[in-house]
Amino acid sequence: MNRYIGIIVCLVSMSIVLSQYWAAARRGFARNFLKHGGMWGDFLIVSPLLGLVAQRFGGAWSVNEWSVALTVSAIVSCGMAWMWAKDPTPSSHTSGGHQTLAGWIHLGYMIPSLAAIGLLYFRLPHGILASFIVPVSAALMLHMVFGTHMVMGLLIKWGLVAVDSSDRDYLRDKGAWWTLGVTAALLAGMTWLVLARSS
Repeated sequence: MNRYIGIIVCLVSMSIVLSQYWAAARRGFARNFLKHGGMWGDFLIVSPLLGLVAQRFGGAWSVNEWSVALTVSAIVSCGMAWMWAKDPTPSSHTSGGHQTLAGWIHLGYMIPSLAAIGLLYFRLPHGILASFIVPVSAALMLHMVFGTHMVMGLLIKWGLVAVDSSDRDYLRDKGAWWTLGVTAALLAGMTWLVLARSS
């Protein structure tokens, strides 16, 4: 049964990402959405990861654990959405300092996703090899490389993707490099804590 739960969670997650594309396309931001590396990461990395978590761990966490994780995740996700909305450049997810429909859908996607990932790090079920968390951390780091537009920056630099008015020099974006550095440090620290607790 858990196998089917994993497949269902993965497909629902992918469908939510596709619904963001639909919402962005309605505003004429289909191309902007497709060039957002984070959306590819959500579709190709995070959605299968959520399916794997559902398959492997299913109901391993209590209602209280989920409640705490969802509350913390909601605070973090809303803070991130607020920061993204401050970008003056209209995009598929934000415009004029506000979330678009695609942005609200993404926020609804982020909250349970971050909660599930947080539970993996802080409430890893007993009997699960802690080394499971190492490939999870690597996958999440890869997602962040996509999400900070580094891959898009390389594709533009190599002439594989055309530049448009919403693009900038992603490879020289100090904020993106700062985000990657902080994310790498957090993932490394949390991975070390999981491995240390299990030894």
